[in-house]
This record gives sequence, C-alpha cells and structure tokens, in this order.
Amino acid sequence: GWKDASRSLMLFRKPAKSPKTWAGDPDCRVLRRSDSDQLDPRSSFERFVAMRRGDCDPWPPSVLSAASALREALGYAHATYRGRLDAAERERLRMEALRSQEQMRHAALHDPLTGLPNRRYFQERIDQIAAGESMRFGRLALMHLDLDGFKTVNDSYGHDAGDELLVCVSNVLRHAIRASDFLVRIGGDEFVIVSECISSDEELHQLSDRVMRAICRTHEISGGRLCQIGVSVGIAHGLEGPSSASELLRCSDMALYESKRCGKARYTFYSEELEARVRADLALAAELRDALQGGGDPNNRLEVFFQPQYSVSSGALLGAEALMRWHHPRFGLLT
Repeated sequence: GWKDASRSLMLFRKPAKSPKTWAGDPDCRVLRRSDSDQLDPRSSFERFVAMRRGDCDPWPPSVLSAASALREALGYAHATYRGRLDAAERERLRMEALRSQEQMRHAALHDPLTGLPNRRYFQERIDQIAAGESMRFGRLALMHLDLDGFKTVNDSYGHDAGDELLVCVSNVLRHAIRASDFLVRIGGDEFVIVSECISSDEELHQLSDRVMRAICRTHEISGGRLCQIGVSVGIAHGLEGPSSASELLRCSDMALYESKRCGKARYTFYSEELEARVRADLALAAELRDALQGGGDPNNRLEVFFQPQYSVSSGALLGAEALMRWHHPRFGLLT
C-alpha cells in the first residue's frame, strides 16, 4: 500500500542489458529512503527517475507523467518522502481514514435509494441475535412485505416514479413501526420489519393492521400522480427451529406466498402445516410443468378429450369441445 511510500517507491521495468538485481528482483528498480535526499520537491520527478534508471531502457513518457501526476495527487511533498509528518498531520490522516472506513461500511450495509438497512445488515443483525440468547430469538417476529400493484406503477409512470414511490413507502413504514423495531429493504419492492421481544400475538396483529392501513391506500408522488398499491405480508414468529437469517426469511416467505395465493392485501402467519401445504402446491406445479414439456415420466402426461355438442331442438351433432385432462402418476385423472 501507499503507507510505505515514505520509505520506498517501486517502479517496474525490464532491463535492456545485463540484469542488475535491486532488492532481489531483476525486473525491479527501487528508490530507497536514502535516495529521497536527492529528491528536491522543486525539481522534476521525471528527471530524478531518469537519473536513477541505470542500464534500463528509457521510461515511456506516459509512464513518467502518470507517476508524476500520482505523486502530486497524493500530496507527497519532500517531507513526506523523508517520513517527517508532524503529529497533527498524522492525526488528521488517521481521522480521515476512520471516516472513510465508516462511510464505506455504511454504504455496504444500507440501501442507496431509501437509506434503509439492506439484506446484508439484516443477515448480520439476525445472526447476532440467533447466536445470543435463545429466549430472545424465540420472541423475535419477522414481517416480510411485498407491495401489490407496484409493477403497474413502474409500467405506467416509469422507473423514476417507482423509485419515488419506494421512498414514500419507506417513510410511511418508518412511522408505522415501533421504536424498538427496525426496517429493512431487502430488494425490489420487498421490505422486512424485524420486531424484537414481541410479548403476545395480539401485539403482532396490531402492528400488522397498522402496517396494512399505512400502505393499502393511494399515495401521491411528484406531478400530482396518484398511485394505488397494496401489500401482502408473511409473518414468522415464535420459531424454535430456524437459527439464521436465511431460515427465518424462508419461513416468512412461505407465509407471504400464501398471502399472495389467497388474493393479496392480507397477512398470514407461518406454521409447519402451512409449509407442508405450500410445498405440496409447489411440487404439484413442478409436475404439471413436466407433463406439459413431455419426455419425462410416461405416466405423467396430458391428454385431449373431445366432448360432442348436440342441438337441443334437432339432436344434430354441431361440433365438439376439446377438454384437457391430466394423467397424474399418483392422483389419477385430474380435470
């Protein structure tokens, strides 16, 4: 890194003649700290490098100008090369480095659009709770929100309007949750509310109702445009099995799937019975796709039946209705 630049500056170049090893590397020319005594900040950096190149080929002008520009941009004065930074300057640089690290960490853990914590923050936070007190994890509730009708807003008004609506929804949710809860945007139009220490199911029902009322209405964005959206919610609460953020999110996602299947704009609690039913539905859908594609299990196939249609008055055959039937390997003929 550049923290060692005060001691040496390394430049790479293949020697033209016999390899003359500096620092044990025939392809390396090192300007050591002792060389910095000859480096006057008022003189040309290019001249100094050219003076010390020895039997190497001449450096291309583009390399020399880039090295000079880099040295200038990084602010290396003569005193810097000699390692003579005073205490105040060292403290200033240290504080700048700490601020940069904090800014980079904040950017890595937060959504740039809404400013909310992101999926990575969510995973770290939940895993910390799971690694701590098991009783605390058992009182944890996760509400997985997916906006209904958001795609219509994107298609009608454009993605900029969609982004504005997401910011609007995030602000609404901030006011709807409790002070002890934290809100996460995990991607797209999906949000997660994490509630710690839920004392009763009734408390969770009240929070869910408040969130539904806050979102399921008309929102106004710039230009006086009105956006009518809803929200489907899946809730995982009081679980003893899941021990990580991904497992907890998977359970709430099962409940969210059920809310969507039942008509949207509602919330559903996760249970083992629900998971078994959802998994059965998903397996059946996969088997139907196999039957449509053909070439799989010969007992899993679709067949067309023609049902004749007759005239009520004359009894004459008028035509036939094509009906698709599914030969299922376990359930028999399905209509």
